[in-house]
Amino acid sequence: MAVEQAGPPALHIAIDSTGAAIVAMPVGVLALSTAVQLRNTLLVCMGGQPPAVIVDLTRLHVQAPSLLSIFAVVARRSAQWTGTELVLVSGSPAADRPNVRTAAVSRFVRVFPSQRAARIAVARTAGRRELRARRLEAVPSAVPEARRFIRSGCQQWRCGVADDAESVGAELVGSTVRYGRTAPTVRLELRPHLLTVSVAGRNPDLTLPAPETGDVAPERAYGMRIIDALASGWGSVPGPGGKTVWATLLTA
Repeated sequence: MAVEQAGPPALHIAIDSTGAAIVAMPVGVLALSTAVQLRNTLLVCMGGQPPAVIVDLTRLHVQAPSLLSIFAVVARRSAQWTGTELVLVSGSPAADRPNVRTAAVSRFVRVFPSQRAARIAVARTAGRRELRARRLEAVPSAVPEARRFIRSGCQQWRCGVADDAESVGAELVGSTVRYGRTAPTVRLELRPHLLTVSVAGRNPDLTLPAPETGDVAPERAYGMRIIDALASGWGSVPGPGGKTVWATLLTA
C-alpha cells in the first residue's frame, strides 16, 4: 500500500503596517525549517523602527515549545539598537499550541490575549523616543548631507554626542554608498541614554566587517576602526528589501 508523504511545514506571514505598530500574523507551522523565515521577517519589521511589532500567534501551530525562543532572540537583538518593542498575542488557550503566557518566552516578551489589548498596552507604555529619517541618493555628496542631517538632529535633541554621531554616521553612509552601491536612508533614534544611527539600503549583502578582517580594503578598515572606537555597539540586521547597518552611542 502506498504511503502518502506529507510535504514540508509551510508558513505564510501577513504584515499589517497601517497603524503605528506593525502587526505580523504568521499562519501555518513554526518548525525548525520555518523558524529562520519568521525570525528574519520580524527583524525586517524591526528595521523600520516602529514603536512596536505585534506578533499574532493565534493561527500559528508550534511544533515544539522550545521554538518559541526565537521571539526572545529577536527581542534581544532588537534591543541592542532600537527602542522597538516585540510583543506577542496568544489568543485563547488551545490544545494544538503551547500556552505562550506561561512559557519561558513570557519572561522576555510581553504577551497579550488579543491584538486590541496589545495595541492599548503599547500605546500606554511607550517610552520617551525621538525618531527622524532622511533618504539620500547613492552619490558621494550623500556623506556631507548625512553629516548635516545628523548634527542638526543631535543639536535639536541636545544629546551631547553630535561630533561622534556625525563621524559614525558618515562612515556608515560612505560604506553603504561605496561598497553597498545603494541609496541610503539615514535614521536617528534617541532613547534615554542612547542614540542610534542606522543606515538602510536595498542591498542584502550590506554589512559591517570587523575592523581586523584581513581582506577588507584599508580605507574601509580605517572607517570601521572609527565606528568601533566611538560606538557602544554596532552591527547589521535584515531590512526592507535589503539590510540595515547601525551603531549606538551613549548619551549623557
